[in-house]
Amino acid sequence: MHWISGLKAAARAGLHLQRNRLCPPLLVLRATAGLAFAGLVGYWLFGLAAGVLALFGGFMTGIMAFQRSWRPDPVIPLVTALTMGATTFVGYLTGDCLPLFLAVAAVWTFLTGLSWALGPNSGNIAVSNVVVLLITVTLPNTFGYALSQAALITAGSLVQVALVLLPPAKRWQWHRTVLADALSAEADYARRLGANPSAHFTPALFVKACEADTLSPWQARHQPAGLRDVRGPAEEIRPILASLADSAANGPENDLPPERAREMLDVAATALDAVSHAVRHASPVSLSPEVAAALTQPSPASAGRVACTRLRTLLHDMVEAADGPHPAGNRVASDGRSAGLLLRPSVTDQFKQALRVLRGEVHRDSPLLRLAVRSTVVIVIGYLIGYSLPYGHGYWAPMVAVLIMRPDFSQTYGRVASRFAGNLFGVITASLILSLAHPGEFTTGFLMVVCGGFVFLFMETGYLAVQAAGSAFCILGLVLAGESWQHAMPARFALTLLGGLLAMASYALYPAWETSRLRARLADWIEAALDYAAAVVHQYAEPSERSARRTLDAVTAARTARLAWEQAVTRATDEPVRHHGLAPATITAVEQAIAEVVRITMLLEGNLPAAGSVPTPTAVPLAGALHQCAHDAADAIRNDRAPTWEPVQNALTAWNNPDLATPTTQRVGRLLTRALDNLAAAGTPSSVAGSSASCCPKDGNARASRSS
Repeated sequence: MHWISGLKAAARAGLHLQRNRLCPPLLVLRATAGLAFAGLVGYWLFGLAAGVLALFGGFMTGIMAFQRSWRPDPVIPLVTALTMGATTFVGYLTGDCLPLFLAVAAVWTFLTGLSWALGPNSGNIAVSNVVVLLITVTLPNTFGYALSQAALITAGSLVQVALVLLPPAKRWQWHRTVLADALSAEADYARRLGANPSAHFTPALFVKACEADTLSPWQARHQPAGLRDVRGPAEEIRPILASLADSAANGPENDLPPERAREMLDVAATALDAVSHAVRHASPVSLSPEVAAALTQPSPASAGRVACTRLRTLLHDMVEAADGPHPAGNRVASDGRSAGLLLRPSVTDQFKQALRVLRGEVHRDSPLLRLAVRSTVVIVIGYLIGYSLPYGHGYWAPMVAVLIMRPDFSQTYGRVASRFAGNLFGVITASLILSLAHPGEFTTGFLMVVCGGFVFLFMETGYLAVQAAGSAFCILGLVLAGESWQHAMPARFALTLLGGLLAMASYALYPAWETSRLRARLADWIEAALDYAAAVVHQYAEPSERSARRTLDAVTAARTARLAWEQAVTRATDEPVRHHGLAPATITAVEQAIAEVVRITMLLEGNLPAAGSVPTPTAVPLAGALHQCAHDAADAIRNDRAPTWEPVQNALTAWNNPDLATPTTQRVGRLLTRALDNLAAAGTPSSVAGSSASCCPKDGNARASRSS
């Protein structure tokens, strides 16, 4: 794509709205009531200016209350409230000295760019603090006044924090939704296997379910019974479904006809759907008599029928876990794991981990470091330009820019289009209301609250709708603070345009193309997929609970690497570069080859020996060879070399020895050999490198990536 095509694609994405995606009305009403309460109390106690400031604090914190998180509901709005109060205080104290204020704003903004490494919620909280810093310095800045204004904005924010704890507080509903979606996806996978035994598993929803099952000690003690111990059996069911469907793991000697395998897959899909419904709605599991009977049927002890028995046992355990209640006291083991549960580290450990993550982003090729640098430069330049123009409110230009800028091209330029269009609609609507109705103070305040409520309502609809309502909110707030709408409207347009242009120019001049990192993302995925295969094979060599936990960690790492690769390909598709580094045919071939390696690994995982079984001697060299080749192959891809699998192929020769392996593991071993050959063919330098000389514009990031 060239620049014109890239800009068109980004604009279309930015102007897209999600239909039928509104936030829950009761939650919106609760947040809107908090907004109104904060403004009224501030106005009643301290006057109109205080009411507007408290209203603004409640508005910003209300937005953050709708950010999804696995932590308890009050955490994000509480952190937002406290940090905004501190930022307000610092802004007031430094606003009287322009060099000092610009230095503080630059540091704040630089840390904001890096904070996206800690997750979207951290990034959004940091951005809201930069917005507050830019806005509040326009008012008088004595120490006492600074303290009082910081207290007002914090108090208005804390109203939303308090309301989050009140009905309709559904603290675990997001956890329920994600886990139910993962179970529904697994049910769909079982049905697809019935039609196509080589169907691939899609892990995105299970990655979210794993994140949702990472809890604090308090959450682990108070988690509803219907959510406990559900994901663990679901993880174990996944490879069994694959092994039942595929003839490589279910041959004639296993005494399990294909019709019987398909019947068990249908039973599993129906049971998983029932458990998904029960988890989503916090209701008992409802199984039909036929499915309930199928789950209790005994099976003879042949290899294929043992798999059926394991599947029935796991489904029965899942139904019992979803029905609850079960005591939570023995759920968490000493290492923080039980049935898939992971304990979140302590606050101190999380802080240390956050510092390590931030330090890890400080290198020249980091897209987040580039975002931090771009944002810092734009904040300083935008602030100086904005205040040199005759419009007033010069902070709008840098504020708009920092709200727009994101690490990738598509989001940044898409948000520019959303900001322009939404600002146009919102400002014109608010100006028409003010010019035709001439509302008084209370009516204007009421309209502000209504616009804030629309922002809350549209949080999941799209940035365009949020920006339209937010622009109307800002215009009404300025009028309520005593400014003429005739002056506010052109100023808003001009400074929004300036901020958007600054954001666009900064990315064009100092980009962070995902295209130049595709090969590194591919190498990470290959390494994680082969490490997963090594972990599964190692479990044959050491059938124990410790090996099972190692396999679970490897599964999670492989899924995360795959999602990172898919996101990188999606972002690279819209970038205005001459070549994507990897041809579309190459991307398809590599994805199919790696997915096949993962699928065959799942066949091995579906036939794992029980803990304490006799170890498989040939598994030790194969696991070691896979682990070594994982690192070697990743290094070869990063350095434009073809990966080689000679150590793995030699180890597979011993693995496939008829005297040492079962017929099932022999067939799976042969399939793994073929899949690795296909992966080697797809990963040759000519296919992976593409046209490396023209894969992206000649900027420092691209050159660094090519030389890595």
